[in-house]
Amino acid sequence: MRRHIGDIYEGVISGVTAYGFYVELTNTVEGLVRAANLDDDYYIYDQEHYQLVGEMTGRTFSIGQSVSVVVVDADTLTKQIEFYSIIQRKIGRKGETRHGKRKSKLIANNKKAFHDYFIEDTWEAGIALVGTEVKSLRMGKCSLKESFIQIHKGEVFIYNMHISPYEKGNIFNKDPLRPRKLLVHRYEINKIVGKIDQKGYTLVPLQIYFKGSLVKVEFALAKGKSFMISVPILQRRTQEERLNENLRYQIYIKHKKAPACKKTSWSFF
Repeated sequence: MRRHIGDIYEGVISGVTAYGFYVELTNTVEGLVRAANLDDDYYIYDQEHYQLVGEMTGRTFSIGQSVSVVVVDADTLTKQIEFYSIIQRKIGRKGETRHGKRKSKLIANNKKAFHDYFIEDTWEAGIALVGTEVKSLRMGKCSLKESFIQIHKGEVFIYNMHISPYEKGNIFNKDPLRPRKLLVHRYEINKIVGKIDQKGYTLVPLQIYFKGSLVKVEFALAKGKSFMISVPILQRRTQEERLNENLRYQIYIKHKKAPACKKTSWSFF
């Protein structure tokens, strides 16, 4: 069966459990679709009716239901096969699904970014996640507090974004702070690189949210407020020091005596 990994088959759900459902193909081969890999929604096991129910979409997986699956793993020792469910979505006009226009649901935002930076341009990007991370995000378990964005080898990554491990994920959970790739078009990356090359500019994440069933990240080109404010303050202090020095020098010329002071810039004092 390993030679069939990646192949798509039609089958019927033969059993449902809290951790997923079993699918029997037309050739009588049976495999498991794990609930942790159903990334379009958070599914709850309805023990009374032996089905998995999507918390947001209301989509159900029950015994006897026809589904399309792709083979993702086949263990020759245990004779166990693992599938991934292909969820069919009815697409209407651009930006719409059968549920109407896509609605956004905020997961977490970065309040510190608006406090510490002047926001200039913003972008929306997809993000590469695993199924357990999506399930944690649906529960709101995410923080952007210490996160930042960098471009590495021509690709955009977000660092230090904390996604709590999914409580039922077990071995499928990933490092909560692992770097995650943002899905940005090449021409946009080139445009961003040209702007952050300017002194004082950086990329900061603003918020992460669901747009329909997809996870999106909004990030911005920003300049630190401390950089913008410190320059005029430094210039003002320098002007004041020069005025004080000129005043002291005028007093010295007039009275041939320097005023008492702790510090002075003239070597002949």
